[in-house]
Parts: sequence; structure tokens; C-alpha cells
Amino acid sequence: MENPSLPNHPSKRSHVTATLIPDGRFIYIGGVTQSNPGDNGARLLMTETANSPNSVNIDPRVGHTAVLGITRLSYYCHFGGTQDGFAQITAYPVFILLDVKSEPFQYLAPTPSGSAPPPLAFHTATLYQKYMIVAFGNITNDFGPSNNTSAYVYLMDLSNYTWVTQFGELTPTDFRKTTPTDFGKTTPTELAIIICSIVASLLIIGAIVLFCYIRKEENEKYKCSIWIIICHRTKRNIIEAEPPS
Repeated sequence: MENPSLPNHPSKRSHVTATLIPDGRFIYIGGVTQSNPGDNGARLLMTETANSPNSVNIDPRVGHTAVLGITRLSYYCHFGGTQDGFAQITAYPVFILLDVKSEPFQYLAPTPSGSAPPPLAFHTATLYQKYMIVAFGNITNDFGPSNNTSAYVYLMDLSNYTWVTQFGELTPTDFRKTTPTDFGKTTPTELAIIICSIVASLLIIGAIVLFCYIRKEENEKYKCSIWIIICHRTKRNIIEAEPPS
């Protein structure tokens, strides 16, 4: 196995999120590192990768998740995590965005609406259409060790950063660009347009075929009439040309 030496490579780390951005680079967020094997892990600052918003402290964390946002494919949504993998102390803000439109990257800390889940760590987060699906994990707190776990699944509508209880129908304004998970998926409106286009095309083709058939019939009738006239005139000329007996 090849082990290339890359310029400006990050330090060795674990418990990070690794996210692919549109320009082909990976972004590593959070986690811990060790100076030497066996040493205590040192938490990595979140600001190692991006700037934090004014007056907002982005706690270092492990056990968090990241998914690709849907707005212009430039926002990455990070949820949950703990400041300490053993104590399960909540990392704040629980929900943050990473804007990668331009460098230096910038964190954003919007406050989601709706009924939020408890702060979680070591959970799963998956992107489906315009939703972030958060499932299971450990429930963190502000005081110390916690043995509480979550057995629930939560949905966030990423088009407006709202925690919801069910999937809704997609609208044209939900996406400024199509995400990879939507390739091949047809909305009801698009399906209606496709069906109407097919029906209209069939009607046009049918009209053309019918027109050609009618013209053909008229041409056949016209040819037949000409032939009858020619035959009648030819017969008449023959009769007139015969000498009287």
C-alpha cells in the first residue's frame, strides 16, 4: 500500500468527520490527536479549519457528525458531539454550519426551529433529499458522565433548518442545485409535465398520420377519376373512328 507524503498534511488524528467538498478536497473537522502513542489525546480546535462567527465559541468535539447541506452545495451541517469522549459533556453550539463558498471557511451558528432532539454524541446522521436524519447515540449533558442513550430518529428540514416530525413534499424552491441523492428522482410536478408532454407528442404524431392518410386517399380518388376520364375519352375516340358498316 502506498503511503504518499502530501504537502501541508494535517496532524494524525481520530474521531473526526471527513467530508468531501465540491472542489474535490476533504475537510477534517474536530477529533483528537496524540504526540506519541499512549499519550492522552489532545482535542483539536474547530477553528483549525475555519473561522468562528463573532462572539460565538465553537467548542472542540468528538463523536459529532457532518452532512452535505443543500443550499448551493456550499454548507456542511455539523450536529452534536461531546467535549470529552468519556464524560459525555455537551459541545456547543450543538448545530453549526460550515460555509465553504470561499476561503477562509466560515462557521455559522443558526438556531434551528421546531422541537429539537437532546444533544447527542456518537450518533448517525444521513442526508436524504432535503432532510438530515439523526438516529440513536448517547445523550450528553453539561455536568458530567451520562449513561443515557437515545432510541429515537429525528428529522431536520435543511431548507429552513427546522426540526420536523415527518417528510414533506419537495417544492421547486427547496433546491438551488440538485444533490447527489436526488439523481433519478422525479417530483409529482415533473411527472405531470412528462406525462403531458408524452400525450401531446402522441396527439401530434396521430394528427400527422391521419393527415397523410387523408391526403393519400384523396390522391388515390383523384388518380382514379383521371383514369376513368381518360378511359372514357379513349373509348369514345375509338368508337368515332370506326367506319360505318
